[in-house]
Amino acid sequence: DLKSLNHKAMESIICAGCFDTLGFSRSDLLSSLDRILDYAQRKRREKEAGQGSLFSGEAMPEPQPTVGTEVWSERERLHREKEALGFYLTGNPLSEHQSKLAHLTDHTTSTVRADGEGSVRIGGIVTRMTQNRIRSGPNAGRMMARFSLEDLEGSVPVAVFADQLQKFGHLLEDEAIVVIKGMARDRGADVEITVEDVTALEQVDKSLIQELVIQLPGDLSTARMLQLRDILIEHSGDIPVRMVIPVEGQEVSISPEQRFRVHLDKTLVEAVEKVLGHGAVQKLYGGPPAAVA
Repeated sequence: DLKSLNHKAMESIICAGCFDTLGFSRSDLLSSLDRILDYAQRKRREKEAGQGSLFSGEAMPEPQPTVGTEVWSERERLHREKEALGFYLTGNPLSEHQSKLAHLTDHTTSTVRADGEGSVRIGGIVTRMTQNRIRSGPNAGRMMARFSLEDLEGSVPVAVFADQLQKFGHLLEDEAIVVIKGMARDRGADVEITVEDVTALEQVDKSLIQELVIQLPGDLSTARMLQLRDILIEHSGDIPVRMVIPVEGQEVSISPEQRFRVHLDKTLVEAVEKVLGHGAVQKLYGGPPAAVA
């Protein structure tokens, strides 16, 4: 009965994962929904009318879900899941970034509440973003924003005043993953963060990276060293490089000339690790606390 369970409700049930155990992807089920509901409606009408099949007792063929539609990415699957339920159920977009966030931040939502007021650097997902016009004061008429920043431990309210909204507003949209620097203040019922700076997580390597550390093997050949040199020159940029090599049971650091500074991107990491092995490239981040990711 589509009056009790309509098309939109069925979409939500699929996106929430209620049919996952049937063995079809959510994208397959959603693409097949119109055909399946049409079949169910025809069967319902026949039953109510007391009719059999129009083909001399032949059963109406049951439609099968279309198989092979493009499977949603993890991010899209979780986005649709949250739209349906209001929260993430089978995963969290932050999970894959948790290690990086731990090195780039000095607080989580729970430690912000525990520590109270003070300077914080915190990362998470922007949710429930709203904008309002300021009614009085020197910024009267300008816009400010408020949102909740969610991480794997909870959420905390965030205020973005006019100047910061003008500067960082393009980074602040629902489900954006960001690193925020600001001041936590006790507002009585809750602790609220006032934004000073915002960085999109996808840009964090470019803005907060302090140094690239390359781990050299003790048996590094001249040929591989020359390959590494060419890779660094090909990816010339502003990020300093430090090389670490084991010598007689100790690690020795080597700081190449400035001409070997690099521009960090995926192709650089892949090229270096193709020569030196997986895990040879490490990133040293600035900001509290500095650590190797």
